[in-house]
Amino acid sequence: MARITFGIDHFLQTAQDKSKRWGLVTNDAVFTHDFIPVRQALLDNGFQLVRLFSPEHGLQVVGADGAQMAHQTDALTGLPVFSLYGDNLRPPAEVLQDLDGILFDLPDVGVRFYTYIWTLSYVMEACHAARVPLIVLDRPNPLSGKLALAEGPMLDETQAASFIGRWRIPIRHSLTIGELALFWQQERFNEALDLKVYTVQNWKREQFFQDLGLPFVPSSPAISSMETLLFFLYPK
Repeated sequence: MARITFGIDHFLQTAQDKSKRWGLVTNDAVFTHDFIPVRQALLDNGFQLVRLFSPEHGLQVVGADGAQMAHQTDALTGLPVFSLYGDNLRPPAEVLQDLDGILFDLPDVGVRFYTYIWTLSYVMEACHAARVPLIVLDRPNPLSGKLALAEGPMLDETQAASFIGRWRIPIRHSLTIGELALFWQQERFNEALDLKVYTVQNWKREQFFQDLGLPFVPSSPAISSMETLLFFLYPK
């Protein structure tokens, strides 16, 4: 089986302009195919990272569910980290104005009430408003990309919209986070958002995480194994 590589690997191999100033939405659960933290790999390859942004659970992926996370300084790179799970859910315009673009690389588990996809939705809104390009570095959906397995009721935005479900998708959506971004670009922004997705290479839609030959990296404190992910989807 051909080796799976992530959006970050595709970006590192093909992106040419290293003069741009980037912000990166990330945490410690995402690596290159060589298991190098994404932010470190970008710096090692000469990209100018100016600022990091972290979602729920913080950059270190240790914050309790629902606990607000403070801004901090990254011990690995020395870069400032702006929390998107505290006083701000979306990056303010003044935090974006000195950037040439935002890179987004977070893991998803394929379930509507996982908050990283809604952090993406707020970042998309902020980038659209500030006219800042957004690049999503994609990863496989651990529950597969088989659309026939999408299930659960569609969210009623008029009655139940929240940070565990802002927009109308089913509970199990069977998309990658990059595919969700492209879907929302059409549905929510009429393609006016400057968005590019760097795709996963050699991933087949029918593959579940256990088919990928990859080590499991906890994407949040409550998702410590593939088994806990399944309990997260089917709690009963």
